Amino acid sequence: MGWRFRRSIRIGKGTRINISKSGVGMSVGGKVLRAGVGPRGAYRTFRIPGTGLYHMEHLGTGKERGSAKQHNHDVTTAAVSSLPPELAPKAKAVGCLAVVVSLILLFVWWPAGLLALGVSIYLRANTPSARARKCFLKAQKAQAKGEIEEAVSEYQQVLALVPDVPAVFYNLAYLYWEQGLLREAKEALETYLGFQPEDYSTKYSLAVLLRQQGDLDSALELLNELPPEVRNEVPVINARAGIYLKQNKPELALAVLETGPWRQKKNMDQVTMEYRYLMAQTLLAVGKNKRALTQLRRLFTQDPNYKDVAELITKLTSTSS
Repeated sequence: MGWRFRRSIRIGKGTRINISKSGVGMSVGGKVLRAGVGPRGAYRTFRIPGTGLYHMEHLGTGKERGSAKQHNHDVTTAAVSSLPPELAPKAKAVGCLAVVVSLILLFVWWPAGLLALGVSIYLRANTPSARARKCFLKAQKAQAKGEIEEAVSEYQQVLALVPDVPAVFYNLAYLYWEQGLLREAKEALETYLGFQPEDYSTKYSLAVLLRQQGDLDSALELLNELPPEVRNEVPVINARAGIYLKQNKPELALAVLETGPWRQKKNMDQVTMEYRYLMAQTLLAVGKNKRALTQLRRLFTQDPNYKDVAELITKLTSTSS
């Protein structure tokens, strides 16, 4: 195994210099959304608080272009960065006719044609859709720089001009989440899902948000409504089992966890470590201490400082002896 090195130095509020074996970079932002530049080029990272899940989207070309969706699980998604179709320029018959008339007038009497062309261009540039498009692009730039309040303000202006733009509600939801405005984030996610009811990754995000708000029943209902292939994803299994544990229903939590990868590889990412930790907690709750100890030891081998694993192992081994 080769040695790796990474160090992050804070140089200001939300701003860090990142030093690694592959080079030096800089990032700005908060716990949920961050943007930066590194050896591979510009990127943006979105994290779901309290889950260990994150999504990294590379925005430009660098040493390794790779996939546009490099994340640790398919359940998460990044903020929408392309121009929404609701804001895309549309050629209208009236506008095209005005341009044609202006061009004809240029040949007949150029001052009138020039004036007509100027008025036509001005009117086209100041339609609600065109103004909303400018606000959206400003919001994207502010969001990439970590200027959350500026981005929120611009997105809100987009909705004031063109109310039904799903991508704006989607981006606003995660910006509100970054600011700790959970009620506003919930409303924005629900509005987005009204347009995109089959976006299961966003339903998962909404369930995580509801759990943070303490609405366990609604969060569980949302997770249980997901299709079977999505419910079998490890982050969703973790979320469902965690809620059942909080509701003091360890038997149900165990039934959910046993559909997961409990016999899989020794090397674990953060999602799998969370899964094994939940499995250990559930086994302890149903009195299966020996199996719980096996899971805890596997976690300890991977990371001796993971949560309270070392303390639980000491407690279990001293009790059994």
